[in-house]
Amino acid sequence: MRLGEYCRMHGNSWTDIGTALGVTRKAVQQRFHAPRKRYSPETMTDDRRQAMDRIGCGTC
Repeated sequence: MRLGEYCRMHGNSWTDIGTALGVTRKAVQQRFHAPRKRYSPETMTDDRRQAMDRIGCGTC
């Protein structure tokens, strides 16, 4: 298990991890490959689907 996954599983935010490592939240997410949020059909609203289509996200 990677450090980022371990810390996240134990309730730490990406910001907390970045602060502890002396880097930004974004740097930690890139380094430890933060998973992209996936939306299930049950949580996908028409507004969300339209917004994702506008930015070319598909099923991010």
